[in-house]
Amino acid sequence: MRLRAIVSAAALLAVLALGPLSAAEAPKGYLLKVGSSEDLDTLSVFTASERAATELFLLVYDPLVSFDEKLGPAPCLAESWKVSADYLEWSFTLRPGLLWSDGQPVTAADVKFTYDALLESGLGLYAPFLAGIVSVEAPDERTVLIRTDKPKANMLQNPTPILPEHVWKAGLGKLEEFSDPRLVGSGPFSFTEWKQGQYFSLAAKPKHQLGAPKVGGIVFTVFANRETLAQALVAGEIDVALNLYPDQLPQLGKAKGVEIHRFSGNGFTELALNCWADPASKGSPALRDRRVRQAVERAIDRRAIVDIAFAGAGEPASTLIPAATPEWHYEPSAAELRSPDPAKAGELLDAAGYARKGADGIRLGPGGAPLALRLLARSDNAREVKAAQMIEAGLRAVGVGVELSTVDDGALQAAIDAADYDLFIWGWGGDVDPTTILALLTTGQIGGSNEPRYSNTAYDAAVERQATLLDPKERQAAVFEAQRIAYEDCPYIVLSYDGDIQALRSDRVAGMAPVAGGPILYANTNVNYLRAAPTGAASRGAAPTVALAAAACALVGAVAYLLTRKRAKKANWDAK
Repeated sequence: MRLRAIVSAAALLAVLALGPLSAAEAPKGYLLKVGSSEDLDTLSVFTASERAATELFLLVYDPLVSFDEKLGPAPCLAESWKVSADYLEWSFTLRPGLLWSDGQPVTAADVKFTYDALLESGLGLYAPFLAGIVSVEAPDERTVLIRTDKPKANMLQNPTPILPEHVWKAGLGKLEEFSDPRLVGSGPFSFTEWKQGQYFSLAAKPKHQLGAPKVGGIVFTVFANRETLAQALVAGEIDVALNLYPDQLPQLGKAKGVEIHRFSGNGFTELALNCWADPASKGSPALRDRRVRQAVERAIDRRAIVDIAFAGAGEPASTLIPAATPEWHYEPSAAELRSPDPAKAGELLDAAGYARKGADGIRLGPGGAPLALRLLARSDNAREVKAAQMIEAGLRAVGVGVELSTVDDGALQAAIDAADYDLFIWGWGGDVDPTTILALLTTGQIGGSNEPRYSNTAYDAAVERQATLLDPKERQAAVFEAQRIAYEDCPYIVLSYDGDIQALRSDRVAGMAPVAGGPILYANTNVNYLRAAPTGAASRGAAPTVALAAAACALVGAVAYLLTRKRAKKANWDAK
């Protein structure tokens, strides 16, 4: 109990300050203080996989076209654009006078460099957004010409950060290892510091081309647990709290000045099934049979998992694209839907050749070997571990043996990379455009994002086709078809469309509002960071000393390590 109290006190001290910045770097003006359970994994656009990193990039870099408060396309580096009659050539005109944070001019050559580097390397989260682009040219300093092999439906839903060529050209050929520790960018904030597991911080640019932020800077504090996070918000030591749990709502609801926003997040938690039929696969051959995969699904009660394991944080799921984006979400028909049904699970297993049972009740295959599956869950996520235990019980009830192991994130990723697993639980975050999620399971992503190593040519064709359709209804039909195919083949059992809760101190910060009915921050746009402004009460708050901040952050890091050894990078609804 004493260690828990020390962590809480230390964290509350830590969030009072930005950390040990030099006088030259220190932001001038009110610091927007954001608390979260998520940390950065890297500072490189080419290697980042965590949602916190993409939020950082949203603030320090600009794309050609950004998203407004309704998640529609808005001018950013590009002040205007036009497309040819055949929709195969796009021309973007950059704003005049753009500058990088080191004072160098931003030109069309930087856009060409960034896109070419991503297209040639195929690295990172942003390369898939460029699919279909065959050439990028910079005929002059302010013009970018992009040619595609087919019409590209998501050309204006492309958040790819534009990087400075004069910094990143030194990394060509070694982009998996190279990074820019200064994060020289054109965005509204400049990166200042990252203390892994503790915080990362930024300073506002007073003369950004789209208007200066109203705060002097931002500090994102990483909390080891959500109880401490909620306490910090109630105490007024942070302005915004992310990734909160439903069982914290009563505490937050009693606090004065706290505004709560609960919404359906654009992400999901899934059970992945290794269905790779390659000799290199170390997974159970049983899962290569779709009937077995569907039987696994029939043995799982999603509603119980959401209510019990996830404490009501989310909704039972079905297909790949969450209901939070209703124009793209495909809801299976009553005939297609596989609701929990142990009897039907047994029938599927019987038909797949696992009708006989051993003395222990575990089904036997045609050769007499028991049907046993290895299930991996992340040890640092208690809710996912509980879900895994419930899945184990459901499978055993239909005669499937389960070996449940809890591992840290690194060990889980290594198992995925080696195709050395049968089942695992993790999650993905969605995007404004459906291609991001759909592309996860395409054949070309085997060895990358396609963790089940699933392959279906009809699915690939539907995903490719939807990305070329400019008519909304035609595109929706192709998106629905891709989801229908994946649902039937069952490489993922999507357990939950993850709910999310964010809360802010509206008595301390004004100007922030939910984006398109969803989140305040981590919303695919930086509009709330630009609009956030301190109230009079916040401005009167005393500024803590650098020494106090450094000591507090060090204490948080030390004690959190003693308690947990390693914190999960993602919550059960967090993006990969």
